[in-house]
Amino acid sequence: AAQDPCRVKLAQGDIVSVVVSLASHGNGTTRQLAVATLCFMSCCPAAFTALTDTALKFLCEAIKSPNMTTLTRMNAARTVANLVVYHPLSRHPCIECGMTTACSILLKTLSNEEDEAVLAKIFRDMSKDAEGVFHMLDEGAMTSLLKLSKLEEAQLK
Repeated sequence: AAQDPCRVKLAQGDIVSVVVSLASHGNGTTRQLAVATLCFMSCCPAAFTALTDTALKFLCEAIKSPNMTTLTRMNAARTVANLVVYHPLSRHPCIECGMTTACSILLKTLSNEEDEAVLAKIFRDMSKDAEGVFHMLDEGAMTSLLKLSKLEEAQLK
């Protein structure tokens, strides 16, 4: 599915910037649809650069927004997780746009281990950026990491 020709064709166009632009001028429903679209596109390697360059600030705002549903916020987090795991060049920009703080805010509202595991992946892969680790610590990553360290590995149950 990641190499779906339709997704690749969309990624080669200007879909990411169009979606982010619509979201910035739209209402809550438009922002929900934008997050869902970006999540769909984040499974396509051809979209990684555009998502990194254009969508990170919007995704960061969506993740920390109390006005969005948890499902929408988690879709934004899954989008970021796909980027930081499969597109290492997105790690530093994620850290710079305040993703540590955004994920920490979302983590406080979650009670589902599966959702918390998505945030754990984001923290894990962002921390692979040696330059950004100190910025993450400055944003209070240790508190979130302590909470996430208590998660059970699903495969071990």
